[in-house]
Amino acid sequence: NFPASIGGSIETTPAIGDLDNDGDYELIFGTTMGLQVIDIKTTAGDRESWKMHRGNVYRNGLYDITLVSIEPDEEIVPDEFYVSQNYPNPFNPTTRIIVNTIVYDRLIVSIFDATGRLINTLINENVEAGAYSIEWNGKDHNGQMASTGIYFMQVISGEENRIQKMAFLK
Repeated sequence: NFPASIGGSIETTPAIGDLDNDGDYELIFGTTMGLQVIDIKTTAGDRESWKMHRGNVYRNGLYDITLVSIEPDEEIVPDEFYVSQNYPNPFNPTTRIIVNTIVYDRLIVSIFDATGRLINTLINENVEAGAYSIEWNGKDHNGQMASTGIYFMQVISGEENRIQKMAFLK
């Protein structure tokens, strides 16, 4: 039980490990009176190994494990429709947005100038629910670089409709 009485003062950093292979840990440290070992009795079940500074008992930062298998993560499906602000903004010549869709549906991402004229359609297709990173390279539907100015990116997915304002600088 803690606190534990020890003889002398502690002179080293404590270490912990299962020295006697009985399934519970022992706390080991040096004192002015010699080496001290405290047997920590526990009734806990399986547990993670003790976390050590710099990864191991030698404190050299090496953490060496053998990989047995990898289980694929289940794909994370967003729980709400979301459109990020474009980044960077202002931009030259490319900018990016993140779109989270929550159901399989048509995703349309279009760029309009300040007068409402369609400049480019970046995507117009059915997509699965998920997160999508969409980039605009500053070009119109003919591949020509757009003029400096304010543009609007419209994102439509099912019943959702969002518009983001962005500034293109040359």
